Formats: sequence, structure tokens, C-alpha cells
Amino acid sequence: MTLPARIKRPRKKDDRLRSQKHLKWVRGHHCVVKGCMDMPIEAAHVRLGRDDGAMGRKPPDSAVISLCRAHHAEQHAKGEETFANHHALDLPALALEFAQRSPVPEVRKWVGGAF
Repeated sequence: MTLPARIKRPRKKDDRLRSQKHLKWVRGHHCVVKGCMDMPIEAAHVRLGRDDGAMGRKPPDSAVISLCRAHHAEQHAKGEETFANHHALDLPALALEFAQRSPVPEVRKWVGGAF
């Protein structure tokens, strides 16, 4: 018995901003958790409660903050709301500030639109 031919489905265009340069720039900062000096730093994506928060859909690279590896793991383990409340952080506001100050023009432009 042979399998039938695969159904070819058109891929959806990924309309989210991707910028390795911006991610590298964010990783050049300290962890946003007050008093934390741990390393290495990772660019942690922040879900803003719109389409970018859907299951299996990564937010755009314009919505990232700098977290050390331990706090990034905690963000995922506890969930963003619990993590933010525990550390008294406004994650969307921090992500917006990183994006507005980014050295990458495309990221700053994106912030003016869909963030």
C-alpha cells in the first residue's frame, strides 16, 4: 500500500518584525529585574495580549526585554502576569522603551505602527 500524495498548503507570510540586530542590542543590557546582575542576558519576548499572544505564535522582535537566563526561565514558568507582579515590572512598557530606543530604524518604525 502506498500513501496518497501530500496536500500542499500555502504558507502564511510571517508579518511579525524580526531583527537579530535589535535582539543583540537588547542582550547588551543588564537584566530588567531590579538589583539583578546575573549573566548571561537573553532577549525575552513579551506577549502584549493581542495576536502576538496566541499559542504557538511568537511576538515580534520589537516586543523584547533583557532578562538573565534565570529570570527568563521564571517568566516562562510562572507566566508573564505573575512574574511581572512578583517583580513589580510593567513588561509591555519596558518592551516599548527598548523598541523606542533601539538603534535599528525598522524597530523604531514598527513601534509607531503595530509594535
